[in-house]
Amino acid sequence: MLSPDARTADDIVGAQVMVRDASDRRQREGLISVINRVLRHNVRNKLTVISGYAEILAGDSDDNVASKAEQITQATDRLLDLTESARQIEQNRNRSPELETVDLAPLLDESVDELATRYPEASITAEIPETAVATTLPRIETALWELLENAAIHSGEEPTISLGVTETDDQLRITINDNGPGLPEDERQVLATGDEDPLVHGQGLGLWLTYWIITSLDGEISVPKKSGGTTIEIRLPTPSSAD
Repeated sequence: MLSPDARTADDIVGAQVMVRDASDRRQREGLISVINRVLRHNVRNKLTVISGYAEILAGDSDDNVASKAEQITQATDRLLDLTESARQIEQNRNRSPELETVDLAPLLDESVDELATRYPEASITAEIPETAVATTLPRIETALWELLENAAIHSGEEPTISLGVTETDDQLRITINDNGPGLPEDERQVLATGDEDPLVHGQGLGLWLTYWIITSLDGEISVPKKSGGTTIEIRLPTPSSAD
């Protein structure tokens, strides 16, 4: 082993590269582990629901058929959501994290319009400037849509959702508020810390996909505790932060 005095700059750079490579490999392995564990558990459970109700429906012709069919539909939809989230994670996990300048204003406008179309019962307000430039990648839109749709789905029969965008010297801040019952603590931890344990018994991969995309793009996400509703803050670097 080289003594400290005998080491050169090349040795130090080589060691740094090895550490980064090992860290990246651990992150990829952890990602695959999460996908496998969550899918094994959730797919098995959802398929059990589908199979059970299908057996009942096979010999049932009374008025309960409609409600049981709805249960099947809900379980199938959730299963599809899980597999879609897993597919997106798999697609993104080996992409280069080299960031670029992206104007998020048109992406956010499109997401709000799409949300209003899919969830006409929701009251949606948005304060989006003409330009909202961040140092990120277009795939951030997937994470933002996941949060907006989650607010629409889980905020009751008449959701109220607000989206705000503000810019500081070195960050673009996106805030999403809703009037729902509040995010359960285990799901709040998924968004706040990336804790993967609640995923097995929680709502699936969607929130973890959101956390992973945002943090992998040098962004930050936080979920302040509050008595009613949910507030989620996303902070992304801006070109000025690199100056």
